[in-house]
Amino acid sequence: MEKTIFEIKKMDCPSEENLIRMKLDGISSIKYLNFDIPNRKLIIFHSGQICQKAAIVKKLLKGTYNHFSWFLPEKLGPLTAFFLKFLFSGVKFEKDQADVFKQLPEDAIIVFVSKHKSHMERLFFYGRRQSSGIPAPEIGIGYRVFAMQPLIRLFRIMAAHIDHWVRNLKFLDPFAGGYVQQALEEGRSAIVPLVNTGGYRLSKREVTDPLQFFLEMQTNSTRPICLVPYLFFYGSHTRSAATRPSTRSTGVDPKPGILYRLVLLFTAPERIFVEISEPLNLATTIERPQNARFSAEALTLNLRHQLLDQITRHRQSITGPILKPIEEIRQQILTTNRIRTFMKTWADRRKLTMFQVQQEAVKYVDEIAARPSPFLISVAAGIVKWLLSNLFEGTSVNVEGLKKMRQASRKGPLIIMPC
Repeated sequence: MEKTIFEIKKMDCPSEENLIRMKLDGISSIKYLNFDIPNRKLIIFHSGQICQKAAIVKKLLKGTYNHFSWFLPEKLGPLTAFFLKFLFSGVKFEKDQADVFKQLPEDAIIVFVSKHKSHMERLFFYGRRQSSGIPAPEIGIGYRVFAMQPLIRLFRIMAAHIDHWVRNLKFLDPFAGGYVQQALEEGRSAIVPLVNTGGYRLSKREVTDPLQFFLEMQTNSTRPICLVPYLFFYGSHTRSAATRPSTRSTGVDPKPGILYRLVLLFTAPERIFVEISEPLNLATTIERPQNARFSAEALTLNLRHQLLDQITRHRQSITGPILKPIEEIRQQILTTNRIRTFMKTWADRRKLTMFQVQQEAVKYVDEIAARPSPFLISVAAGIVKWLLSNLFEGTSVNVEGLKKMRQASRKGPLIIMPC
């Protein structure tokens, strides 16, 4: 008789004990189960050697390692779904923005794209899924979610990672294992941030660039993969007010802190609005003649810069000039072809690894990057606004003209000629 102890951190009631007993029922080598709920441990008494232990794990994992915290099912529990619907009901999301998804091909694989990772923004699409008719990004690339997972799923995620590490001495890769591709081909949507997910590494561990993965997947798929950039605006103006000129910009800080966002969400959700930028079809991108000369890595870098630039122009068309976070500055500088070529040459000359050179470059970028204070800019903008409101009797605004200027500014630099 042998004994194996499992620590289950989320097990805290008898109903979860019954659920685990049902899953392990039928394994002949298991002789007795001892549940220590206060200490959240499961002790399994079983016969046989390591092969029987493997059978236990295989039974729990359903024969696959595809258990990741990236996945969050579209249909959550009734209480969670109601809470998210209520929480995000006040956020402005106009019908013309939701209609963007209806214009995509019916068989399209939808991937939401943002500059920075935000769990709150991801959950917004779950909260407005039914009322706005938009998909929920079930696969959050780089998003680890544990709070909303069922207990048995948390147990499988833990068991899969531990068992894979013991057998292979390396971490599970949801890309290499085929998990992400399989989930997307099954019709699930995904979400991916652009900053710090490719182009340069902040750790020694090799990671897959999501955009390069999507490009390679598109070359072997008959279904179009559509990247859909989106933007959240947190400020003192509603979406309709954003069409009016103001010296105070809602986009002074495009990445406000989580505390500010939560306070705004609970106290004044009408001051938050969401816009969907123009989707990008990867099938069309790959078919362009000018992209045929690029390698997969170069095309990925160009695609990343194109998406970052598109999101920045969209935000500037509404808020005016914005402050780029240091992470975005790093991303844009260190992923240019010229800088990457220089870093490779520098690494060969000094006999360093590419990772060491990238870390050195990050320090230089952090040293020279400007770090203006959004608070001081807001104070200065308020003073200018007060001066203008006292110097002039009022302003006349051509709203339709501003709308056309916004649309034009997203396609390229906008030059205003006074006459």
